[in-house]
Amino acid sequence: MRRRRRRPLLWVALLFVGLPLATTPAIADKPAAKPDGLPAAQVAAIGTQAEAYTDSELLVGVVIAVVDGKREAVLGYGRTDVDRDEKPNGTTVFEIGSIGKALTGVLLAHDVLAGRLALETPVQDLLPKDTKLATKGDRPMTVLDVATHRSGLPRMPDNFRPKDPFNPYADYTTDQLYAFLRSWEPARAPGERYAYSNLGFGLLGQMLARKASTTYEALVLERLAKPLGLTDTRVVYTPAMKPRVARPHKLDTSPTKTWDLPTFAGAGGVRSTANDMLRILKSALRPDATPLGKAQALAQKRHERRPGGPPMGLGWHIDGAGRHWHNGETGGYHAFMAFDRAKDRGVVVLSNTGTGLVDKLGRNVLAILDGKTPDLPAVPKVVDVPLEAMDALEGTYTLGPGRVFTVERVGRRLAVTLTGQPTWRVFPVSETKWTYRITPASLTFARDEEGKVTGLVLFQHGQRTPAPKTD
Repeated sequence: MRRRRRRPLLWVALLFVGLPLATTPAIADKPAAKPDGLPAAQVAAIGTQAEAYTDSELLVGVVIAVVDGKREAVLGYGRTDVDRDEKPNGTTVFEIGSIGKALTGVLLAHDVLAGRLALETPVQDLLPKDTKLATKGDRPMTVLDVATHRSGLPRMPDNFRPKDPFNPYADYTTDQLYAFLRSWEPARAPGERYAYSNLGFGLLGQMLARKASTTYEALVLERLAKPLGLTDTRVVYTPAMKPRVARPHKLDTSPTKTWDLPTFAGAGGVRSTANDMLRILKSALRPDATPLGKAQALAQKRHERRPGGPPMGLGWHIDGAGRHWHNGETGGYHAFMAFDRAKDRGVVVLSNTGTGLVDKLGRNVLAILDGKTPDLPAVPKVVDVPLEAMDALEGTYTLGPGRVFTVERVGRRLAVTLTGQPTWRVFPVSETKWTYRITPASLTFARDEEGKVTGLVLFQHGQRTPAPKTD
């Protein structure tokens, strides 16, 4: 799920808690023609963009799925793990985060077209009998309000207190969700204005599953995976998926945990591959007369009650050019999906690095498909430092009373921990100067005349603070 980032201070302990879809199967006796690949010049241009991110380690790995009329491609760059030379590909598994909200919108549209509920169905009608929603204004909150982020529900419930900040949604239960709703007092009337809500789509996924007397994942399998032939689009990893999961990484490329979202699955709990997402993308680009195709079309229809916030489909955002898009970020992944039905063109970008830079890369790929030459990203300089030179920097450095830097080499980078804070990787500008990416700060290591490391200096907020080496 996408979340806003605040620049952390190295002086303050940090807590990472998140908050920051089909062609019909080919007829057996008339197989579909094999699509053409992208022109070599476009593949090269996309590669130049992607490798600018992966070579500088702004992204550890990335897979890009592209559709442009009859042409399509799945292209992988970088690594599945920062410490392993394995390139990701179309079968590599990623978390897609809040792109799952667009999938939830398609599942909702499927129910609406089947007559099982209406967009104007009050949310109250889909909740357990003992869960009563407070109201504000002269009408109840509807399913459409939730699906367009105009429900009035907050971004997250106030009883969200994860035991594990690196897998924050894993222990949040449906009982807690309904307990929050029973105590919630709305600040505004439903439909009044746009306010992005992970809670709303988590609830929507639960309501759709409850209506069908099943699970959210079962709805995904029945209504998306089965008709499209998706083998790796799941909420829970299958045994076959586990060996292909790209290791998740934080912005500084340090590895982190995958997320589990049992209660918030409809908001961001889906995992998938570029190959599967390519099929979902083509389904969204070319809705047909099947139940899924009709649901895709309804989910993309522009639904608005009043001004305020972006134009919305059911889960989809619609930009000024008429393109549908969504992004998503979990603890160590970021994903972007956008398509333009008028041009029969779209892209999916999946990365195992939690950073919004993926959105910029996705939009640049669309620009390349439009015949443009987007500027390359401004990337930080990273130099190669011999492992023995890094080993010499390992040790402890005392910044002040109770504040000690611990420096260790992990793979090809230094991992630095300040007392009471998480461990972050730093990146070499030279053998002695290393920079953070999670905050504007750098470390410069000092040596004596004999070349022995004697300390470091922290540069942050215009201040220079020395830390002598103590071990």
